[in-house]
Amino acid sequence: MPFLPSDRARLGGGLPPDSDAPLVLTRLSGSSLILDRCCPHARRLGLRPGMTLGQAQAIAPHLRAIEREQPRERALLHQLAAWAMRFSPVVEPVEPDTLLLDVTGCARLFRGEANIARQAVAGLARQGIGAQAAIADTVG
Repeated sequence: MPFLPSDRARLGGGLPPDSDAPLVLTRLSGSSLILDRCCPHARRLGLRPGMTLGQAQAIAPHLRAIEREQPRERALLHQLAAWAMRFSPVVEPVEPDTLLLDVTGCARLFRGEANIARQAVAGLARQGIGAQAAIADTVG
């Protein structure tokens, strides 16, 4: 879930998941607000983590900036881990934006490993969370 922090902020900020308003998450660094995370639309506009908010606003004056809330991101990740137990009894949240599922023996319940991945990504999308999935023999 490469954009979990911005997805959470968009949902928590009342913006629709498909809104095209660029969204950035900021953190304080000294006396400056720095971009910490950027949604996909903001990245397409050239915004990147590490830029100051002023630099970002010069590029995209209509952007939406929200302070990053890592405790809320962590809580969402753990909620999603509980939700993901429908696919596997072994789910491990890995901060800041990853869920590891041990799907050993689960493939026959879903008619194949590809269907597990497809259903998981689709279920997350219905919740407003963009995700990518991969299945391998080991985590490495």
